[in-house]
Amino acid sequence: MKIIRKIINKIIKFLTIIKIIFQSYFYKHKFYLVGTPVHGNIGDQAILIAEEKFLKDNFSQYKVIEIETNIVNKYISLLRKLIKENNLIFVHGGGFLGSLWLNEEEMFRKILNNFPQNNIIVFPQTVYFENTKNGNKILKDSLKIYSSHKHLTICLREKYSYEFMKKEFPLVNITLIPDMVLYLKRVDINNKRQDILYCIRKDKEKVKYNLEVLNKIIQENNFKIFYTDTVINRNIYSFNKKRILNNKINEFNKYKLIVTDRLHGMIFSYLAKVPCLVLENKSYKIKGVYDFIKSDYIKLTNEFNLLKDFKEFINKEYSFKELDFSSEYEKLTKIIKNIGCD
Repeated sequence: MKIIRKIINKIIKFLTIIKIIFQSYFYKHKFYLVGTPVHGNIGDQAILIAEEKFLKDNFSQYKVIEIETNIVNKYISLLRKLIKENNLIFVHGGGFLGSLWLNEEEMFRKILNNFPQNNIIVFPQTVYFENTKNGNKILKDSLKIYSSHKHLTICLREKYSYEFMKKEFPLVNITLIPDMVLYLKRVDINNKRQDILYCIRKDKEKVKYNLEVLNKIIQENNFKIFYTDTVINRNIYSFNKKRILNNKINEFNKYKLIVTDRLHGMIFSYLAKVPCLVLENKSYKIKGVYDFIKSDYIKLTNEFNLLKDFKEFINKEYSFKELDFSSEYEKLTKIIKNIGCD
């Protein structure tokens, strides 16, 4: 089965390259969106869906040509022939700038180095460099490369990254814009909600929490605990990413309460209008994005306050008020229009 999957992935990659070449020559007015994911992180796929919707809503006259991270890294010479100096390049948003996810950081550097004359806009990102010898070295290298590009604008999705970039990267043009997934429409409330859903990360950004006492309290209150993640163990492609995202949000919508340490676990709870207790993870992105969406049904907590907050949340009445981010995303629209597009 693994061999078959590898063959299918190679065929899809070949067809994707052909598609990029065709679109580059066929469409006169186009944007390039680079660093797009095919991996199984549904949060990253949700960001991509929101980016596509944002560009379609505001710049429908332009064709968006998407180029995944691995194609950038392996076929940069081909891309240099396809992408002209007057083409606007967008970089996929998320939380990969910095020292945690070096494959994506290297991809971003490659774009900056190979397209020095292009206007480049990075969709809302978290920037995080570990305070270690290696992290500081990566920071020094990134500072040199980022600062050397004269037409770069980086959108930051929370104030911590914004303040960090303002201090450490004074020559880079930056702005504060919410995570792109908040551009998506929310779903209706499910009136048959029951039980508790844990959405806890297992990767390098995880923080180890002791949830045994909470588990006991939940069971004593006659609730069952179910587990999920915003990552699946297979690639996600353009033809199925919306279905997978909708299925995940509908899954969240079935539960009375979500406990998560994933940024998009928090955002999916917001979209599904489900009460959510949010634990911080290794970087500061959750705390920063939480500042945009904190409300009476989404609360940032920690191990010390988790039991108290659970008891408060489990029987509480909620308003599920919808927040208006339109003025925030209008800032991004103006930035793109001011740059000018060809």
